[in-house]
Parts: sequence; structure tokens; C-alpha cells
Amino acid sequence: MRRTWTTWCWGRGRGEDMPAVDRDSVIAALPDYTVGRELGMGGYGRVLAGHHHPLNRDVAIKILSLRAVHGESATEDFRTEGRLLSRLDHPHIAQVYDFVSRGDVRLLVMELLSGGSLTRQHLSGPDACAVGLAVADALVQAHGLGVLHRDIKPDNILFTTAGQPKLTDFGIARMFDDPATVARGVIGTPRYMAPEQIREAALGPATDLYALGVTLYELMTGGPLFPPELSVPELLRHHCEVPAPVPVTVPEPIGRVVLRALAKDPAARPPSARAFAADLAAAARVVYGPNWLHRAGVVVRIIEDAGDPPTATATAAGPATTVAAGVTADADLTRRVGTPPPMPMPAYGPDGSAAVPWYGAESGDGGGLGPAGVLASPPQPGGADPGSGGSGADGSGVDGSGVDGSGVDGPESGGPASDGSGVDGSESGGPASDGSAGEVSRADPPTRVRRRWRRPAAAATGVLALVAATSLYLTWGGSSSPVSRPAVSGTLPTPRSPQVTSDPGARILPVAGTGARGSPVDGALALRTSLADPFGLTADAFGNLYFADFGSNRVMRINAAGVITTIAGTGVAGFSGDGGPAVAAQLDQPAGIALDNRGDLYIADRLNHRIRRVDPRGIITTVAGINDHFIVGDPVGYSGAGAGDGGPALAAPLSFPTAVATDDAGDLFIADQGENRIRKVDARGIISTFAGSSGRGSFGDGGPATDALLDVPFGVAADAAGDVYIADTDNSRIRKVDTHGVITTVAGNRLRGFAGDGGPAVKASLQDPRGIAVDAVGNLYITDRGNSRIRKVDTHGIITTLAGSGRPGSAGDGGLAGNAELGRPDGAVGVDHEGNVFFSDRASGRIRVVVPSHPLPSTPASTRG
Repeated sequence: MRRTWTTWCWGRGRGEDMPAVDRDSVIAALPDYTVGRELGMGGYGRVLAGHHHPLNRDVAIKILSLRAVHGESATEDFRTEGRLLSRLDHPHIAQVYDFVSRGDVRLLVMELLSGGSLTRQHLSGPDACAVGLAVADALVQAHGLGVLHRDIKPDNILFTTAGQPKLTDFGIARMFDDPATVARGVIGTPRYMAPEQIREAALGPATDLYALGVTLYELMTGGPLFPPELSVPELLRHHCEVPAPVPVTVPEPIGRVVLRALAKDPAARPPSARAFAADLAAAARVVYGPNWLHRAGVVVRIIEDAGDPPTATATAAGPATTVAAGVTADADLTRRVGTPPPMPMPAYGPDGSAAVPWYGAESGDGGGLGPAGVLASPPQPGGADPGSGGSGADGSGVDGSGVDGSGVDGPESGGPASDGSGVDGSESGGPASDGSAGEVSRADPPTRVRRRWRRPAAAATGVLALVAATSLYLTWGGSSSPVSRPAVSGTLPTPRSPQVTSDPGARILPVAGTGARGSPVDGALALRTSLADPFGLTADAFGNLYFADFGSNRVMRINAAGVITTIAGTGVAGFSGDGGPAVAAQLDQPAGIALDNRGDLYIADRLNHRIRRVDPRGIITTVAGINDHFIVGDPVGYSGAGAGDGGPALAAPLSFPTAVATDDAGDLFIADQGENRIRKVDARGIISTFAGSSGRGSFGDGGPATDALLDVPFGVAADAAGDVYIADTDNSRIRKVDTHGVITTVAGNRLRGFAGDGGPAVKASLQDPRGIAVDAVGNLYITDRGNSRIRKVDTHGIITTLAGSGRPGSAGDGGLAGNAELGRPDGAVGVDHEGNVFFSDRASGRIRVVVPSHPLPSTPASTRG
């Protein structure tokens, strides 16, 4: 076997020896853009955030320095590959906006995908299948145009803030009918390379399917295809000679499909990406039921076209199905939520207040809890979702709202992204023009919609998808920074980790939202209006519940009678209104909220990179952050982490703030997600770093919090004793900073998964903890999003499950909280003075409540957060 080791350029994928970017040259080349902070490093150069003013669009600016690689010979490669990519037009391929050539620097302007990479997602079995389906369909188009990707891996699958996966980094793409595809030296990532790549043989569509198979294998099993301790030569030998281990923890029909893609002989793999998609969809249908894709928390948009019939692999896995674009034709794949039935009005007492709790009125008896121990809608075999009070299937986006790293999944379907650039992701984002316009909403009625997706060709004459994690230069894992191993699929059995329920008699009830996504209607009953994307919650002592509706750019209040009204935001994304009525102001993806003891409401206005305050008169002002595009007004651009410390908070930049908390001293704590820090604003308005330092990591327990490293902190909360808790999301831990400034871990062992109920919280496993809150007696509540549970840590440090069975979905209203399905719970919970725990069930577009069997001792306060 011929090997050309020297062509791999070891280490360059991590950016070593990369010339410094001439920022002034970039600014001069892009006069219509504001150039922001650095987002990452690719093999060709750096990736910067930016904002295009004429179109009011946030972008990623990827820089190729010709002096960094191959000298001027890179120019023609850049243009050639640009011509290839300009032909690609698919909802699951990253969009290119512009290509600029100036001097010896080439700039590629692309959509900013702020939901994080697949490397940082923690997905269930259906979610993993949905990602595989989306990428396979993207390859259908690329291969149809003769384009090979050649470096498919988790780092090159990024998410929008709405949870839509997109294949990026076609930087080493080639036409597979070009002689260049008989590799002139091995290029790629060893962990995902097909045997024919290693042997420098002719490449074809099967090459990309092998890499996709490795990616799905890792995603579904939680571990690498071959032992991680192997040297690179040994790893490559395994790819060529050692059969892929049978993934015993993956459902057999799906495992069979993945293993076929991992065949050593390209001819033994599926004949096309379309056939692979058909096999995968058919297997998922057998395992998860006919509506599996509707319950997945991943947005999948399939281009209309007649597909191939399922191949022998899919047929063996189960009954044959009709296929379009490689997927089953059971229902519209872009639809997520059905239309709910009418819901009864709550009963009212003589004084006009609710005579019974207004929440839960749809669970069968106008507010009753239902028979003890009985689910209102029991789970169905095969994962079929029977609905639950008409809420319909879940199907929220990933980390789009994402508050995953910079995005809240926006918070996911609009959350902060785990990449520090925007909201998640929520689930998992950051600022992004993520191509969601025109996307079929999950709130669409259940009529079948078929669309052939079209958009204008990119303005660039040449485009090349360079990304922060380079493809051209070989790296071991394909990542420019340490990342966590993919989480074990949510479908895997956990016999050694039984669930222990905090309150076996607690019930779960609906609070707000119909399950159909849309903007809330002021003055309506909360149970009878749609929500766009609920995220962070808080409750006051008067029975009011406040929440950030991430998707409609508003903050809402539900009063004690169950009526919903707007507290802040016009519903139009933007920044305006300071000094005037909050209802006339613009917000941009509000994520976390908090109340202080004066009645002021604080809002983490994520994509405006500000913290805003609404006083009891309803007037809104900014209390921290200086601008809406995270660009410091100095001559060199963004000043870096902790910029502004020691000065007025109004003069300090923030980067995708996702959560906010207050304490009794009047201090304000901010989860500055993009900078991996917790910032503090004291009662005088002076800002400082409270926890976290430069970079991301897990170091620091037992020492000063300001010396510690955090990794995408999504949540922050303060208790009555003055301790501050941090949801250290990508470390899968909850950490505490005591009144002496010392940081420790109070929950999570850094192993992603579900384990530890009934024992010490520090020995338990969490998966994507994104929201935290502390109640009046000191209990800690964790939104354990990846495990589809709400976890509770009592005052003795023992962890249990408060709500959720671990099965994603929306069933269970009216029954026991520990038996219910949850749909990607996200953001901080709200706990009222009776101990009712409210949370955002983002995937189903609803707010739900856990009603304890025994109320908390009477106290005037509720949660701190």
C-alpha cells in the first residue's frame, strides 16, 4: 500500500505557524461590513465574525492567506473549488454570500452557523438518524453535480440556530471524474478516511458515504470506530483491513445500515447517497415508528425529487416503504406539530381569580390531575407520539434557539451555540443569518407540503467553503480545540443507571402553548395561544410567570389567571427603545431573564449583546453591553475576553449573553457565553469577571473562580446565601462559586450521559445541562436537556430526577412527572412560592409545570436566577 505521509502537513490544521491576519486589510476589503472578533482557526487562515450593513446580516468571514499555503499556486485551486461550490444549492449545505480577492488575501463571506458543530451536539437516536438523512440528501445533490466532499466529519456539520444541520468545508472538494481525485498524496482526517483514500485509489461517492458512516457510528455509540489509542499508521491499517465492530448498543436495523456504509470495498457500500438515505429512513421507521422524524429535534428539509426504492439493507430491516428523496412518504418531513383540539376555559372564583390552578386545564377535567399514577397519554410502541392534550409532536430545532455556545438551541431553535458565536443551538445560537427564512415552521398544520428549494446563486464568482476546523490539513480529530466525545445515543439502555424520582407523587401539567409554533397573542389564555420558542423562565411571589419567547423576540408574562401579555419587545428583531416603554422596544433573541427584589426584570438580549432592564413602570434601559454586533469601538476591533472590566458595565462588550441572575446585594451576574466567563455588575454599575479566564476548559476547582476555565456556560443562578451556580454546559457539570470566590463542582462527573440518580450529584452524569435555578430552601434544579429530564440536587447534595422518563416527546400531561416525556427542556426553570417547577419544553413549543405532592414551606420568595 503506497503512503505519502509527507503530504499531510502535520500540525497545520491547528493553525501553528499561521501568519497573523492583517485586520486592516480585511476591513479595507469589506467596506460594507463591520469586522468582529475571531471565531476560530482554519488551515488556510482565521475565521472572523462580521456584519453586513446593507442587508443587516451577521456573517462568518473566512480568510485564505496565500502566503500560508502553497504560495500563489493556491489561487487557482481557490477559484476552481469556488466554481464547484457555486453550483451547490441545498438547504443542508452552507450558503455562501460573497467572495472577495484583494492582494494576497482571499475572503469568503458565508452564513454564520451559530448552533455549533455536530461534535458538540448530544443527540438522541432519532436525532442522529435525522442528521444522517440531512447530510445524505446534501450529498445527493453534490454527487449529482460530480462534486466529492472528501472530509465529512462532525466538525464539518454545523447547525443553524434553528437546529438545521448544514454540511460545510468543501475546501478539498473535487470533481470525481477529475484525475485529481486519484489522490496526489493523502488529504483528509485519518479518523474518517475511507480505505481508497488511504490507498490513493480512485475516489467516488462511496468515499463520502464511508466518512458519513464513521460519523454516524460515533454519534450513535458514543465512541470512535476504532480504539482511540491507536497510532495514525495503525488507525489507517484498521480502516483498510479490520472490519468495523458491530455497534451492539445501536438498534440492529440502524446498525446494519451504518455497517454497510463502512464496507472496505466501495462496491459493497450503498450505490448512492440517495440509496443510503432510503435505507436509513426505512430502518429508523422500523425502530422509532412512522413519525420518527417529526419527533426528532433536528430540522430536516428535503429537496423534492423521486427517490430510489429502499435497498436490500432497508428491506431486511423491516417492511418496505414508499420513498421520496430517500425518505418515507408517511408525512411531510418539514412538518413538526399538529393542530390541537379546542381547550376548555379555566374556572374562576367569585373574585375573578382562578378557582383552581389554570394550568393543566387541557389534561382532561378542566384542571384536575387525573388518576394517580396514570399517564394522560401513555407512550406508544415504536416511539409513536399519541399527542398529549393535542400538543402534537415535538420537533423543536437543535441548539438553534440555541443558547449553545453563543446561541441559545437560540437557545436551540434559536439558542446560544456551543461554538461561542451565538445562540443554540437555543438549541444550541448566536447571531446568524442561518437561512431559516422560508423554512417550513414546526407550527405548520399537518397538510403535506412539497417544495423544491430555490435561492439565487451566490454573488461570488468563486467560492470555497473554508471553515474554522480545516479540511485541507490533516488533524487527528479534525478539531482545532479539545472537544468532547459524542454522547451516547438516548436510545441506549442504561441498566446500571436507574432513574430515581425526586417526588414520586408529583404531577406534570401544561401551562402555555398549544404545540403549534407562532407568536403569542396578548390577552389570550396561555393554554390557548401559540408560543414561538420559549426559553428562560422565572416566577415572582404574586403568582406571575415570566418567560423569554426567544423566537418572537419578546418577553411575556402569564398572570395568576393564566392570561398572557407582552412585557417587552415588539416582536420584530432589532435594537431600539431604550428610555421608553418596553413594549415598544426591539429585542433580538432574548434568552435568560431574572427578577430582583425591587421588581426590576433583567433580560439577556443575546443578539444585541446587552443586558436590559425593565423597571416596575415598564421603562426599558440597557445596564450592560455597548453594542449589538459585539464590535468594540476601538481601532483594532474586539478587545478580547473580559474587555471593560473595572469600568462601567455600559462601556463593556458582551458576547452572546445567555443568562442573567441577581442576588440580595443588588449584584447582577451574566453568563457571557461567547467569552466563557461569568461577569458581575455590582450595585454601582461596575463590571468585572466573576468566574472564568481566557480560553475554554475545565481547570480550576478548589481555587479562585477567576483563574478557572469554563466551557460554554449557559446558565447562572444565585442563592440566598450568596453562592453563585454556573451551568458549565460543555463540561457537563454544575459549578459553584462560594462567597470567598472559590469554585467547585456540585453536580456532574464530566461524563456525558445519564447516571447517578439517588447518589452524590458530583458522581452523576449530565448531558447538556443548560439551565439552573435555586429555590427558597436551597434545592438546585438542572435542565438536563440532553437527557430529556429536569434533575434536582437537594440540600444534602443528592441528585434525583424531578421530571422526565428520558424518552423524548410530549406525552404524559396529567400523570406522574417522572413518567412523562419531555421535549428538549431548555433554559432556567422557574419555581414559585409553593414549589411548583415551571420549565420550557422547547421541542413541543410549550411551557409545562411539575406540581409537587407536598408544597414548599411558605416563603415570600421563589427561585433565584
